[in-house]
Amino acid sequence: MKESHKSYFSDIKLIVGFFLFVLAIIIFDQFFTEDKIAFDFSKITVPMQNDIFNSQGDVTTLHKIVDGKKAILIDFWASWCPPCMSSMSNLIQKEKELAPQGIVVVGMNLEDQKIADSIRVSRNISFNWLVEPADQFYSKLFFIDSIPKMVLISPEGKVLFRGHPEDSELKEILKTLIKK
Repeated sequence: MKESHKSYFSDIKLIVGFFLFVLAIIIFDQFFTEDKIAFDFSKITVPMQNDIFNSQGDVTTLHKIVDGKKAILIDFWASWCPPCMSSMSNLIQKEKELAPQGIVVVGMNLEDQKIADSIRVSRNISFNWLVEPADQFYSKLFFIDSIPKMVLISPEGKVLFRGHPEDSELKEILKTLIKK
């Protein structure tokens, strides 16, 4: 009889353990998945005057790039990211469509100047091609924990969007900006 009690209790422990495991997964999914970051990015004011290098080694600022325009759309990317590299032609097309509408498109490489510039040259990119500072200021500010990722910022430094480049919310916000 003692043996059957041990088997019964070990089955209960197994069931309870499994239940706790599933519960932990559900809690993790609710609070820690990227799509559900519980942070209101619209409350961030981006310091637009911070110096940042482009892929050619020249210093600029987001303020200089967006001055007189409606917004700046930053695409965070890296050469080791297959989705980033395969979407480069889409980014180039997006820049061609948005630039005449007053929305500046820039790339922000998360690696280094040499890699960023080699991609710029090989892809014949003529728009702003920036390099993330060594301290990863922008990646930290926008919680860039996976790529590709885009951030849309007003000239005043207000974050209008942060998410995946194909997100329908980005498309709607861009439509609204274009109408202004």
